[in-house]
Amino acid sequence: MIKTNNKLRVGYRTLLLLVALPLCGTGALIAQHPDLSQYSNFIDYSKVENLEPADQVVNAADYERYIREANQGDSEAMRMVALCYQTGTGTECDFNEAWRWFGKASEAGNCEAQYDIGCLFRDGYGVHQNYEQSAYWFRKAASNGHAKAMLNIGRQFEQGQGVLQDDRIAAEYYWRSAEHGSPEGAYRYASMLRDGKGVERNVVKAAKYFDIAAEAGYADSAEQAAGLRPEAAVVKARQEKSAGTRKTSTPKSKNDKTGKVNTKKGTKKKKSSRK
Repeated sequence: MIKTNNKLRVGYRTLLLLVALPLCGTGALIAQHPDLSQYSNFIDYSKVENLEPADQVVNAADYERYIREANQGDSEAMRMVALCYQTGTGTECDFNEAWRWFGKASEAGNCEAQYDIGCLFRDGYGVHQNYEQSAYWFRKAASNGHAKAMLNIGRQFEQGQGVLQDDRIAAEYYWRSAEHGSPEGAYRYASMLRDGKGVERNVVKAAKYFDIAAEAGYADSAEQAAGLRPEAAVVKARQEKSAGTRKTSTPKSKNDKTGKVNTKKGTKKKKSSRK
């Protein structure tokens, strides 16, 4: 357990304000003077949801290198410095410095840092839990192509956390995260396609995206895909039959006898006019 001290309290308030400045106009600014008494336990990345193992790897022996490269403008090194301060790896645990470096990495365009900040606000680690702020940071990271940020902002839209509940937007974000390689994004998008939630019901596409999630071994995706295949096969056969019917019923101008007659008549008229 890490206890806050007076110096950390003052610095922390200042950094919260620095983080809040870019968010003006997005609604729900961070409280300027939060009660820090509840922050006796700082973030433990092993307990944060939705973080890949790679996100947890910070080498204590590399702390000096991280600092050096961060000061040279490397945004990923800035993020690693933030993680070092956040977890007390290679240096003292100092959430004040962690926030400062997360902010610098984010300003430098590091979408992982933007995603990290979103997780902190979503889970209430070291800050008051604030879904509006997490939505802002997840959307910021998502706009830079971060698949898990797309997944998480999709969840918030589906559940109405910090944003107006909107299944249509949730489905859009799940689809985007799936297209960026997120198995859970594929699973959630498939579920919405299966149920017609936020999108038109489409069991053929639902089975496809369940299969994508199943390839990554996600949850019960394989079972879900198997359960949809009989209905999907019927729908697909019906679609193919309908497409074939439309194709055969379309008249071809080359075989149109009326067209040939008209063409001949037109030719005769043209010759007679020359006489």
